[in-house]
Amino acid sequence: MSKTKNLDMTQGKPLSLLVNFAIPLVLGSIFQQLYSFADTAIVGRCIGVEALSAVGITGPLNVLVLGLTLGSALGFGIPISQSVGAGNKEDMNRFFWNGLYLSIGIGLVISIGMSFFVRPVMIWMNTPPELLDMSVEYLTVIFLGQTATVLYNYLAGVLRALGDSKRPFYFLLISSCLNVILDFAFILVIPMGVAGAAVATVLSQIISVVMCAWWILKKIDVIQAADENGNTYTNLSKEHLKTACVIGLPLGLEYSVTSIGSVILQSSVNSMGTVVAAAQVCGEKIRAIATMPMENVGIAMATYVGQNYGAKRFDRIKDGVKSGMLIQLIYCLSAWIILFVFKKPMVFMLLGEVVSAEAIASLQYLSVVSVLFICHGTLMIFRNTVQGMGYSVSALAASAMEIVGRSAAGIMAVAFNSFFLICVSAPMAWGLAIIPCVILYLYYITKEMRKHSQLLESTN
Repeated sequence: MSKTKNLDMTQGKPLSLLVNFAIPLVLGSIFQQLYSFADTAIVGRCIGVEALSAVGITGPLNVLVLGLTLGSALGFGIPISQSVGAGNKEDMNRFFWNGLYLSIGIGLVISIGMSFFVRPVMIWMNTPPELLDMSVEYLTVIFLGQTATVLYNYLAGVLRALGDSKRPFYFLLISSCLNVILDFAFILVIPMGVAGAAVATVLSQIISVVMCAWWILKKIDVIQAADENGNTYTNLSKEHLKTACVIGLPLGLEYSVTSIGSVILQSSVNSMGTVVAAAQVCGEKIRAIATMPMENVGIAMATYVGQNYGAKRFDRIKDGVKSGMLIQLIYCLSAWIILFVFKKPMVFMLLGEVVSAEAIASLQYLSVVSVLFICHGTLMIFRNTVQGMGYSVSALAASAMEIVGRSAAGIMAVAFNSFFLICVSAPMAWGLAIIPCVILYLYYITKEMRKHSQLLESTN
């Protein structure tokens, strides 16, 4: 028997299943953002505002590359969810091993390749000259550690595909605490500057990989190298590699393509000066803390949909969408209230307690974006539903709309010298991306239900 209890999401009330599964994800994301917040605060308060800006403006490029690795890793886990729902142990194991090989390959390519392009891209992004060297130094270390990042996300995704959202949270908790400790060690004790923050992140990520791999291979009986007859699951399988790539790579491309709009937007922000760049970086850090739980509800939705899609429970997928939207609505309202009350001390924690132009602009940024959080929550439900059904290629349409939204806002912001347009860039992108996701969901759920009904009629 397995020593860990996994969650069967094809049985039970969708609302309670999604809540129970999402709670560890949400707690993990909050803790992850808090340590990222602490990481930023340590850099800003111990090294300076310029260092804070240098690290912060690397965000869009970092997210662009991370999106490719993260999206691919999550996508490789979707066939595992579907195999769990279908009760197909052989496919589940073959998808696991082949997804592992793909994750290692992608990580190595990113680690080796991107480290050579950091400086040219940061120059193209109009990075202020006084911030360029620190930004390049930070990103180079982060990119060299991408293999660990993609492996952690893949292995954590495997655990979630099996219905276990608690273990990734526990491992993240440990690595996050370690990250903060290493931040102090490499910034204050060993004065490595912004590179110290990057080294701390990479080392803590490696620890996460080790913990996830140990748990999956040693504590979960259903993940095996061979069956009882000695037939191996670890061989490369063209069929399983192809399926994983068809679902995973478009998902990675979607995450990455979405970030292209952020890179274009960041280029516009950088060209508007250091004050605007620092204000937007600070506002985005706080916004990320607030919206990350919505993304985790989306991850829970993908696992829920994947298992029920494998089990051909399309009625439960529709019920899950309704329950997911209810969760997002309640959370978005709560997040807006919390930000309304606490945004000022959070901004001052990052930028210092002196009222500055950066602080005032950051408060404006948060006031605008928080009102439209429901756009992000809605997008996470419908996008992850389409992806959980395995239609990652079609979901790329949403990414194209996000690029349009962010790019248009950035271009207009520069043209009209308007910080308000920077503030509405993310909600504009979310709103445009919702449209194709809802259309795709309605089309595919109707198509799959009709196909399943016809199959049942032909067998009776």
